[in-house]
Amino acid sequence: MELVMHLQIRSATGEADLTNQTFELPGVESDPMNGGERVILDTLTLAQTQVYGQYLATVARESTETAQADFGGNVVENATVYRVDGEIGCVTFPTYALRKDDQIVWNSVPGVFGAQGPREYYHTESAMELLLDLTSFSSYRNTARVFNRFRRSLGKNRTPVTTIASIVYRECLAVQAHLGQWATSTLAHHRVTQEGRRNLLPLRSTIAPWPKRSTPLGDYRARP
Repeated sequence: MELVMHLQIRSATGEADLTNQTFELPGVESDPMNGGERVILDTLTLAQTQVYGQYLATVARESTETAQADFGGNVVENATVYRVDGEIGCVTFPTYALRKDDQIVWNSVPGVFGAQGPREYYHTESAMELLLDLTSFSSYRNTARVFNRFRRSLGKNRTPVTTIASIVYRECLAVQAHLGQWATSTLAHHRVTQEGRRNLLPLRSTIAPWPKRSTPLGDYRARP
């Protein structure tokens, strides 16, 4: 027996299919309980990454066509695909630009998606939250094993230990800098020095000066 999974996702207007694919699940009669679960999970992982990549490619294409009204030119596909590493898995998708007179006048990178280095991946917030949660009570190596196992990422789609360590280190530095700024502003607001001493200014310097009269005092005296 073979299982067939049909997946269809339509655009917001319902006029076009973002994806319309059928996945055939091979028979697992020898071990239907474990084999069936494994095949379905692998198929779902493949389906959701393909849908996510197709969705991002559609966003890149439509945003470029929208910019074409302002910048003109012809829509061309960038030579390098965009790379995303998220909780859903590793996804690559094409991006587009506008070429006019042999010059790029607008590009969806960084027009819509952030600029990327040659081997750089964009790490989604969901993936970083999961990594920070896992590394709070486990080692980088165990985190990589659980993270990739959870996403069913194999081979080149696996997120390496060094990348996870770099992500966590960068995020911790950002949190540390934010806490440092918050502590500095809080101490300054309460007039506490870096040595922990309260900086009490003279009382007269903390009270606004009495406003000067705009009219001579003599004009306010009662007349006889």
